[in-house]
Amino acid sequence: MSLGLDTLRAEPAATPRLPPPVERTATRDALANPADRGAASLSAADERERVARRYLAAFATAFVAFFGLVWIYTALMPMAFLTRDYPVWIAKRSLLSSCDLGSASFFGDSRAMAGMDPRALPFPSSNFALSGSSPIESYFVVKRALLCAHRPKVVVIAYSSGKFIEDDDFWNISARVGILNYADIRDVQRKSAALHDDEIEALRPSDHLAPSVRAALFALRFPPFYFDSLVNGYVAGRYMHNRAAERQVLADRGHAFFGTAPGSDAVAAEALLTFKASPLIDAYFTATLSALAHDKIPVVLMSLPINDATCKLMNPALRAGVARYLASVVAAHPGTRIAGPAMPCWPDRLFGDAFHLNAAGAAAYTRLVDHWLQPEINPVPGSSRVVER
Repeated sequence: MSLGLDTLRAEPAATPRLPPPVERTATRDALANPADRGAASLSAADERERVARRYLAAFATAFVAFFGLVWIYTALMPMAFLTRDYPVWIAKRSLLSSCDLGSASFFGDSRAMAGMDPRALPFPSSNFALSGSSPIESYFVVKRALLCAHRPKVVVIAYSSGKFIEDDDFWNISARVGILNYADIRDVQRKSAALHDDEIEALRPSDHLAPSVRAALFALRFPPFYFDSLVNGYVAGRYMHNRAAERQVLADRGHAFFGTAPGSDAVAAEALLTFKASPLIDAYFTATLSALAHDKIPVVLMSLPINDATCKLMNPALRAGVARYLASVVAAHPGTRIAGPAMPCWPDRLFGDAFHLNAAGAAAYTRLVDHWLQPEINPVPGSSRVVER
């Protein structure tokens, strides 16, 4: 028995067996090898690059899709975010499309839009004056009107003095709203180049675009050109207001007010102007008169009033320059006459803001328009057209 115990005590304790460190040794060997260590680093870098590329591809795809959706929106839904100029133009375009020109058609800027009310005239008429426009825009609008079979008995053109000097709203209103399409804009750009008159292109010096590209992007409603309208219009916040404005302007046959205050002694731009007709604007103005003369449509040139507050500060040479310029145009176009004085001064109480007549002012001026147009609307046999100054 004791032998067995001694024998058992003499046997050494069994040592626990550990798995051979094959993987650890292999890893140490791999890391100890510079070539393998570089390969492992490259593999990790490749994976990071692949992830970055996938991320950038996904971001680019999402950006292109989003930008495309915004572009589609700006192209199809200008009524939802553009200013009132857009529904006003749409209403007047509807009158043009239906050839609802009336016996008298009025063309001009926002002063003419506010100051000539077709509803107050005893004969049918339509007001195609457009905010911010110059004789450049009226040339293209008149061209569309001349496509109609029914022509007006007389065309009235009335522009403020500043709109013979420069067309500073060409891009911001006329191109943006769509009054001018791609072909119209390119026509203006080509004529500008021929006349060496870069005033239109100089209005957008910061975009550094070729003229043809700029014209195309405006015609296609490139979203960055409309970003401010999208923001200020809350993307779609102007839709209902603009639809109501379109219906109202259409019902009023193109007439629309701007300022509606019971009087204004604010000073308009004429207080700072000196007159020098733009060669580009003059070219389109005289082309319009020639086109109307070709179709034997008489033209009456009028000058909307300015308020007394502006008259007191205005250089008298401005009025004299405008009068001389219009007289020279009439002399070169026998079918054209002038009605009323150049830049008449009217009481401040007849103005709704610095530039535009209010309801009382528009009523008073429209009565004069009725009187001045009688030789064309109701001609007396044997009588000649009278030039009133």
